[in-house]
Amino acid sequence: MLLFELRTVLFILLLFIFTSLFIGYYIARWVEGRQRQTFITETFQQLFEHAPIGLLWVQRGQRYEYANNLARWLLTLPEVRGCLPQVPWTDLLDEDVRLLGTQAVHGGQQRTFSLKDKSEQSYTLRWHLMHWNNSTVVLVQDLTQQQQMATETRRLISDLSHELRTPLATIQTHVEILRLEKISEAVRAQSLQFLKDETQQATELINRMLALGRIEAGFIGEFYALALLPVVESALIQLDLEAQKMGVLLTIQASELLPAVHGHAEALRQVFLNLLENAIKYGGTDNQIIVRLWATMEGLQCSICDRGPGIAPEHLSNVTQRFYRAASSNIPGNGLGLALVTALLDQHHSRLQITSKHSTTVQPGEQTGTCVAFVLLLE
Repeated sequence: MLLFELRTVLFILLLFIFTSLFIGYYIARWVEGRQRQTFITETFQQLFEHAPIGLLWVQRGQRYEYANNLARWLLTLPEVRGCLPQVPWTDLLDEDVRLLGTQAVHGGQQRTFSLKDKSEQSYTLRWHLMHWNNSTVVLVQDLTQQQQMATETRRLISDLSHELRTPLATIQTHVEILRLEKISEAVRAQSLQFLKDETQQATELINRMLALGRIEAGFIGEFYALALLPVVESALIQLDLEAQKMGVLLTIQASELLPAVHGHAEALRQVFLNLLENAIKYGGTDNQIIVRLWATMEGLQCSICDRGPGIAPEHLSNVTQRFYRAASSNIPGNGLGLALVTALLDQHHSRLQITSKHSTTVQPGEQTGTCVAFVLLLE
């Protein structure tokens, strides 16, 4: 009986020792695994926290071990590690993880999809999934800007093709006229003049559309601190002869101690050139144009005001659109000047404001005219 009890005690003791060793082994493995995982997470964070591509490290289940700064921003994740939220993109992620595990996918699994931010604005993402260390690594890329540029390029080509139809048709017609054997010198001279005018119009249209495309794509150049007054004076000097022919008086009202603005000199010069050209062209003869520059808490205020006939109210909200023309077709132009100005000011984080007093809206004896204004950020 005593021998039986001794065997029982030894068996329990051995069972306890083996159980303790077994549990200790797996605890050590678990601690080693956690330490290894912590080391990998910290390494990921050091290497990829500010990488230009989003990185998400997903374990099995609904938990992620690491999301870098860009991934957290693109996928609206609140923390570096945690549980995946119950949102539409996580369902797509689960589907792609299953596809990655069940199919012979070479190089990983890709998907392009759209999400909405808090302001309900859509943006497009593409991710690439790869298996790694019994987990899944997700590389996330923001394609929104690329898609916007592709859309703008298609729109640019479509608009340009549409607007070139008229001058090209006119050129073709007068080329055929010049090929005729019996035409008078007057008709020949008229056709040559039409060819010259339409060619110049088509060339200007193409140049302006290409310039608008470059501006909207952000290809302006580096911004720096600059004095605005010399830029404005340069634009006025360039247009002075044209203004004199029209009997237009150009003046500047500005302090010589204006603060520097943050911008691109040539781009801002183009802004003033386009606005002044419009004021001269559509303001009529015996017009007066005043450029005012003054500093405020918001930035450097800029305005160009004329005493022309003004813009009718029904046109005022549309004049910055491409190819929109409120003036008579007898006045040359292609309707791109204000669109260029708007695009250039967008790059300077500024907005064009237009107010106008038209003959149909003023009281008898009241002065008509148009004022365009914008604010530039100080350096």
